[in-house]
Amino acid sequence: MNIDEEQRLFEACLDAPEEERESLLSACPDPELRERVRRLLRAHTRSESLFEAGFADVAQMPLPHRIGPYRILERLGEGAMGEVYLAEQQTPVRRKVALKLLKFGMGSREVIARFELERQTLAMLAHPNVARILDAGATDDGRPFFAMEYVPGIPITRYCDERRLGIEARLELFCEVCSGVQHAHLRGIIHRDLKPSNILVTELDGEPVPKIIDFGIAKATTLAGVEAEAHTRLGNLLGTPEYMSPEQAQLSPLDVDARTDVYSLGVLLYELLTGARPYSVTHDAPSPVQIVKEILEREPVPPSERAASGSPECEENARRRGLAPRLLANRLRGDLDWIVLKALEKDRQRRYASPAELAADINRHLTNEAVVAGPPSALYRAGKFVRRHRVGVAAVGMLVATSIVFGIGMAWLASEAARERDRAALEAATAGQVAKFLISLFKVSNPAENRGATITARELLDSAARRLEADLHDQPLVRARMHNAIGEVYLNLGLWDRAQQQFGAARQLLEQHTEPHDVDRLGALRGFARASMGLTRLDEAQRLLDEVLTTARERLGETHRVYADASHELGVLYYFQGRYADARRQYETAYRARLAAYGEAALEPAETLNNVAVLHSVLGEYDDAERTYMQVIEQLRRSHGEDHPQVLISQANLASLYANIGRTADARELEESLLPKMRRVLGETHPYTLTATGNVATRLHAEGRAEEALRLHNQTADALERSFGPSWHDTLHWRVRAADDLATLGRNREARRIIDDVLTRMAAQYGEQHVETVKAKLNVGMVLRAMGDLDVSRKLLEDMLPTVRSTFGERHYYTQQVLIGLADGAYQAGDDRNGLRWLREASAAGADFAQVRWQSHPAIQRLGGPERLNALVSAAEP
Repeated sequence: MNIDEEQRLFEACLDAPEEERESLLSACPDPELRERVRRLLRAHTRSESLFEAGFADVAQMPLPHRIGPYRILERLGEGAMGEVYLAEQQTPVRRKVALKLLKFGMGSREVIARFELERQTLAMLAHPNVARILDAGATDDGRPFFAMEYVPGIPITRYCDERRLGIEARLELFCEVCSGVQHAHLRGIIHRDLKPSNILVTELDGEPVPKIIDFGIAKATTLAGVEAEAHTRLGNLLGTPEYMSPEQAQLSPLDVDARTDVYSLGVLLYELLTGARPYSVTHDAPSPVQIVKEILEREPVPPSERAASGSPECEENARRRGLAPRLLANRLRGDLDWIVLKALEKDRQRRYASPAELAADINRHLTNEAVVAGPPSALYRAGKFVRRHRVGVAAVGMLVATSIVFGIGMAWLASEAARERDRAALEAATAGQVAKFLISLFKVSNPAENRGATITARELLDSAARRLEADLHDQPLVRARMHNAIGEVYLNLGLWDRAQQQFGAARQLLEQHTEPHDVDRLGALRGFARASMGLTRLDEAQRLLDEVLTTARERLGETHRVYADASHELGVLYYFQGRYADARRQYETAYRARLAAYGEAALEPAETLNNVAVLHSVLGEYDDAERTYMQVIEQLRRSHGEDHPQVLISQANLASLYANIGRTADARELEESLLPKMRRVLGETHPYTLTATGNVATRLHAEGRAEEALRLHNQTADALERSFGPSWHDTLHWRVRAADDLATLGRNREARRIIDDVLTRMAAQYGEQHVETVKAKLNVGMVLRAMGDLDVSRKLLEDMLPTVRSTFGERHYYTQQVLIGLADGAYQAGDDRNGLRWLREASAAGADFAQVRWQSHPAIQRLGGPERLNALVSAAEP
C-alpha cells in the first residue's frame, strides 16, 4: 500500500466539489486504492456531522459497557483527545486487549479520516517489539477505534530502575527498541512520540521484552498515551516536548523523517543511562516559544558529566545502575557520551541515519569495537582494538588500514576475539608501539625521505606487508591479524596472489596458536578461498569454504557472522562455476543467515541481494534483476541514506543492466543523475566513479558516438592506471573498450597496438585461466572481428575454449560467449557450415537466443537476430 498516493488522492477529493469527487476516483487505475479513499471520505463525512452537532463540548461520558464486540473492563488512561480502555474479547478467542477510542468531537475535520488511514498503516507492522494491532472498527456514533495487543508492562525507564539493571542490560533492551522502530521505518511509519510511557516492558518466560505502543497515533490524531504527563499539543507543537526533535519543535516546513525518531531515542538512551533527561523543557519553559528556544539552542550536557554532578539525585540514579556515581561517570565517559550526543545532534544530517545505525554503534561498544560516533584519534582506536584482543598491537593494523583503504578497517571491525585481561597495562604499551610503528611506516612519505618520489597507498601497503615479520616477530597473533587485514585490501584491489600470500601467512601462525574455531583462523581460511576463486582455483576454494562452514556451523552457530559470510562466498563460488541453480539456493541461505547475523539495515544482506540481481541478469531474468536491484537500492536508502556509496554503486549496476538490455533511455536518465553524485560522494578518481564513467562511454559507443566514447574510455583507463598501474584488470578492460572505439573509427593500427599490449599484460599479470583474462579475451575477439581480423579472432577463441570449458563448465555464460563469438566469425568469413556448428554447440551449452541478453549481442544481430538463429539451429538438428 502506498500511503503517499492514498493521501494525495484523498486530499484532492476533499478540495474538489462533492459532485466532482467520483470522476477523480474513476481516473485512478487502482481499484483497491479507490475503495480505500471512498472509505476515508465516508469517515470524513461522519466526523463533520459530529462536529456540526456540537459534540466537541460534550463532557466525559460514563465508562461504556461495550465498544463494538469488546466488553470494557476499565479505563487505562486518557489524554486531551483520546481514551484507552482495557477490554475483553470473548469470541472467537478470549483475550484482553487495549482498545483506543477517539473522544467525541476531537480533532479537525480530517481527524477521523486520518485515523482510518493510520490504522490501516499500523496493520502492516509485525515485530516482537511492537504491540500488534488486532482489530479495528467504529462505534454506533461513528467514532473509530482499534484494538491492540494488551501489554501488561511498565515504562522501560521504570522497569530498569526497579530491577536495578546495569548499563549493559539497559543497552541490550534499548537495542531491541531500536529494532522495533527500524521495522516501522522500513514500512514508511515514523512514530514521532517515542518516550518511556510508549515503550512498555513485560516479561515472557522470565525475560524482559520491550513493546512499543501508540505507533503513528501522535502523527494521526495526537491521541495521548497511557500516562498523564506533559504530552499535549502546545500551540502548534505536536509530540512530547522533552523528547521532541528540533525539527518538530521549530515546525519545519520539511517533513520529519526517520532521524526525528533517532533524536527521541537519543533522549530515551540519555535517561536510561543517567536517570535524567538532557532538557527539562516543561519545568523551565512555560510557553511554547520558550520550549522551542530551549530545544533549539541549549546543548545537552554529556551523560558522564550529568552522572558526576554530585547531587543526591545522581547518587540514587547511580545506585539504581549498580554503581557509585564516580564509577558510573567513568562507565559512560567516551563511547556512550559520543553515541548519545550523536543521536542528539540538532542538525539531523549529523545524527545517525536510522535506529539501526544507532543500535549498531551500541553493539560495537558492547563488543569493544571502535564506534562510529567516536573521534578518529589514534589512541582511541588503539585502545578499542586492545580490548578486543588478548595481545599487543593489533590496533596498528586498524590505523594503517584506515590510512590506506576502508577495506582494512571493515576487516578488523568484523573480527571477534576474546577480551584482553589487563586492559590498562596493555593499552599503555600498545599506544607506544602504535606510534613507533606508524612513524616508521609513514616515514617514507616524508619528502626528505622519498627524495620527491610519489608514494602511493599501494606502495605503503606493500611496505607494511613486507615489514610485518621484522616489526612484530614476537607477537604472532597480532601479526596474523595484520596479515588478514592486508589480505582483505589486496582482495579489494584484485591482487589475488598477494592476497593469498597474506592469508597463507595468517593461516600458518593461527594454526600454531589458536583453536580450529577461532574467528581469525576461520577468517584466514575464508580469505584464502576468496583469493583462490580470483585465481580460478575453484576446487581449492570449495574445499576451504566447506571447512569454514562445517566448523562455524558446529562451533559458532548458523547465525554467526563467520558462517553467514562463508555462505555468501559459497554462492559466489557456485556462480563462478556456472552452477546457477546451486548459486540461487545458496544465496537464499546466505541472505537469511546474514539477516540474522547483521540485521536488515546492514550492508551485508544487501550485498547478497545484489549478487542475486546479477544472477538474474546472467540467466536472462531481467525483470527479476531490475526488481531485485530496486529492492537493494530502496533498502539501503532507508537504512543508510540517499548518498551512501553502496546506494550509488547499486544504482550504477542498475544503469548497466538497462544499457545491456537495450533500455538506453533509462540507462541515460539514471547515469545523468548518478554520476554527479558519485563524483561528489566518492570523488572523481574512485574506481566506482570511473567504472560508471566507462559505462557511459560504452553506451555512447552503442549509440554510434564513437569519438565521445573514445575520449571517456581513455579518460577512465588513464585515471585507473595512475592509481593501480597499467596492468590492473580494470585498466586493461577500458583499454580494450577504447580499442573498440578506434576500430569503429577505422583506426585499426592503433587499435591493434592496444590489443597486443593488453593480451601481453593479462598473460603476465593474471595467467590464462584467470576470469579477468577470459573476459578480456572475449572483448578482444569482438574487436578483432570488428577490424576484419577474422583468422586472428578465430584462433584466439579456439585456443581459449578448452580452458574456459574446464575452468568454468560446459554450460557457463563464458563458454556460451566463446562459442557465439566463433559462430559470428565463421559467418563473417562465409563459412556457414562451421558457423552453424558453433551455434548448435552454443545452444547445447544452454544459450537461448530468444533471451533478451542475447538479442542485443553484436554477434546475434549480425547473424540475423534470435528468431533466425533458433530456426537455423532447429533445422540443423537431426
